[in-house]
Amino acid sequence: MNLKGTLAIFFIAGFISQLAFAQEIEVNADATITGFVSGDEALPFWLYSNTTSKIDASTNYAADAGLNASYTFKNNHTLDVGAILQYNDGLDAEVKRNELYAKYSTPSFSITAGAKAEDELQYGLSTSNKNFQMSRNARPFPGVSIKTEKPIVLSENWSFEAELAHYELNDDRIVEGSRVHHKMLQLNYNVNKDHRFSIAIRHYAMWGGKSQLTGNKQPTRLSDFFKIFISQRGDEEASSNDQNNALGNHLGSFNFAYDFNTDAGKFSLYHNHPFEDGSGSGFKNFPDGIWGLYLAPDDVWAVKGILYEFVETSDQSGALGRSGRDNYFNNRVYRSGWTYDGNTIGIPFIVVPGNTRVTAHHLGVFMQVKRFDIASKVSYVENKGTYFTPFDPTQKGYYTMLNTTYNTPKYGSISILTGFDAISSVKNKYGIGLQYSYKIE
Repeated sequence: MNLKGTLAIFFIAGFISQLAFAQEIEVNADATITGFVSGDEALPFWLYSNTTSKIDASTNYAADAGLNASYTFKNNHTLDVGAILQYNDGLDAEVKRNELYAKYSTPSFSITAGAKAEDELQYGLSTSNKNFQMSRNARPFPGVSIKTEKPIVLSENWSFEAELAHYELNDDRIVEGSRVHHKMLQLNYNVNKDHRFSIAIRHYAMWGGKSQLTGNKQPTRLSDFFKIFISQRGDEEASSNDQNNALGNHLGSFNFAYDFNTDAGKFSLYHNHPFEDGSGSGFKNFPDGIWGLYLAPDDVWAVKGILYEFVETSDQSGALGRSGRDNYFNNRVYRSGWTYDGNTIGIPFIVVPGNTRVTAHHLGVFMQVKRFDIASKVSYVENKGTYFTPFDPTQKGYYTMLNTTYNTPKYGSISILTGFDAISSVKNKYGIGLQYSYKIE
């Protein structure tokens, strides 16, 4: 961890400790210790994927500790500050900042400064937390965002939600100091209290920074930001690729959802459709994306959530033509790709740079039996490499995980984590872990 990060951690911790003396402040602290035994140098896929990098493929033991404080003002506004430190003995064995943020919230919108992980949805069963480009697979990176806290009502049936953010990728990468622009707009149509349709567009763009390969600086003027905002071509200072296409590395998705309530429970049907250029935004890469069905059943013994997702990233607008071979999460200029600390930021099935064409069927179930929480995932995956360097033959296999947690009345929770991967052309992977977590509220 660099000096700025260390000082920021101590500042947040000190600020929380001072606020703790106020009656309106709520303070939480938690810590987790995990140890693994595996039959290979790498853990099974679902034991480390989507863990915000607290655990990586080569982890034997890991620990993290967090502190959070929330202050409520008289006008129902809140100020939240938090920090999480993490360590594991895996690929990058050092103490790191996981989260470090301050968030100011009103009943309508919030502003967050720092690094804060996306909230976990659907009991963590999804392959990508319902966001193709921004799963919980990588450590959160620092920035500033403003977003709506609840839908803004336009009429009896219509409402919208929005987000605008700027981030900095401060890890070790080929283009140092890369920036990320993000915006989201979602339109909701409420048929009645039990049925809702929504469509959202998410847009991410990597821009700026200095290439360690060429020594060239990418444009960072205010006029360049506006070009990034509207996906306009770069001028003569940009790379030749960005002069022919849009300035920067653009990633986006259309997100469609239909949520409805029945006597059996709450259902959600959704589709994340990715695009990285005009062919993708024109749906020439159909049926690529995530197709999901989620059920939160009512009055079904023990079962709290059931999820099925079909993931397809093989089309990529085809193998031929100027607009084909989208090669998701890769880029000619930003060659570290859509990664942070070497971990894919989006759906973890895509591994930059060598495996972007994937077909997967994924099932997840979450259950609660008295003091036990039980989460399981099973994925059938076909890894096809890229159009440029295909896997021959296609790598096929299963990723499995079972997490059983016992929540004690007073002494925290104890979890047994097990995983097994059976993959063609690769040695089978299995692992078992023991995890202890304790929280003070």
